[in-house]
Amino acid sequence: LLAEFSWRYPFLAYASALAMVPVVWTMLPETLPARIAGQAPSTDRLPVATLAVLGPIAFLAMVAFYLVPTLLAFRLVEIDVTSPAVAGVVAATTTGTMALVALQYARVRQHLSPFAIHTVVFAFVAAGYCIIGAASSLPMTVVGASISGLGLGLLFPNNNSLLFAKTSPAVRGRAAGIMSTCVFSGQFASPLVSGPMADRFGYAMTFQIVGVA
Repeated sequence: LLAEFSWRYPFLAYASALAMVPVVWTMLPETLPARIAGQAPSTDRLPVATLAVLGPIAFLAMVAFYLVPTLLAFRLVEIDVTSPAVAGVVAATTTGTMALVALQYARVRQHLSPFAIHTVVFAFVAAGYCIIGAASSLPMTVVGASISGLGLGLLFPNNNSLLFAKTSPAVRGRAAGIMSTCVFSGQFASPLVSGPMADRFGYAMTFQIVGVA
């Protein structure tokens, strides 16, 4: 909505973090006890094999996901939807769907194995992105965005569940840090991958290529 007035105004959203500073400073308790003097460091090992599988999965999923915040608005222009507010709503459709589906992870997990869920994740992303790429109308684009969110909403709880099941509490922080690095690296790499593709093939074809990939 802010972008309807100027492309600069949406950056004001970051100022909302200032309101959180006094809340965090005064109300967030310290929950990590100091290491007991003389306590030997943990000898527990990181689940390297698990990280070697889940890390690339998280990386590739984020490369795909970040097409939504970086390219979806330009894809909408191709079908003559130029309102920044509408573009924001369509992009939020993906993440809103992700949030709703993530709440249902426990139920999904009762019926599917973790790697079956990963298959579902990428199948929905593929279908959603191919629909976005083929869309000729706003409703069809919303459908594609929603379908991709159905898959991506299961990714993080599934990754975390698999990782923490194989990680002892002593090294869980390190494992989570490595996983976060894979996630943010995928976000960083996404526009480096999709930008040149969009320049060469156009936005519609870029969504379809990533969907097929």
